[in-house]
Amino acid sequence: MGYIYIIISILTIISFGTIGCKQLIKKHYTDKTIAPEDSIKGKLKRSYIKEKLNSLAESPDFKDLKIGAMCYAAMAERDSAEYVCPKCGEKTLYVEQKGWYVSRELRQCRTNASLITEIELKLDESQFCKKCSPGIEKPILCMDYKFADDTKSTKVCDITSNDLQIIKEFLQGKEKHKTFNDGEEPMKQYIPRLTELLGVK
Repeated sequence: MGYIYIIISILTIISFGTIGCKQLIKKHYTDKTIAPEDSIKGKLKRSYIKEKLNSLAESPDFKDLKIGAMCYAAMAERDSAEYVCPKCGEKTLYVEQKGWYVSRELRQCRTNASLITEIELKLDESQFCKKCSPGIEKPILCMDYKFADDTKSTKVCDITSNDLQIIKEFLQGKEKHKTFNDGEEPMKQYIPRLTELLGVK
């Protein structure tokens, strides 16, 4: 009989331990201070973005920002670049400054956009395709985005790779922006631009 009581006691301890672990795990993954909203509910809501902007505006100023390198070799611009439309497959030739844009800046924009997973976001490159957008002499890049509580997407144009970078950094909760030369700038100074890009005031 003594062995039976010992076995029952051990099973009881294991049972309570399992329940306690489950409660602890549940608390860990539902506590907003530990897990970000998007890891629980999916994409971020507009109201949450507004709270993050307000919080960023009230954040303290930094005194230890890293200064980026001052000297960089001049980068040669490509004379021409062939743009291949991802929608229709048509090829459009761009020269001089637009050639550089297509070969370098647009490529970086695609990379930065692909890293943004906290909201629905995709680039609209249609203006760069002569077939999809005939007659446009000065094409610009646009983006379509939608928050979790939006019923339709919003389009914003004249987007740069830096715009997409600060969006990603902001959504990740970073308070410092990393510049092209590995320096640091306070994200707070980009609040006006973030407000324009994300349509949240």
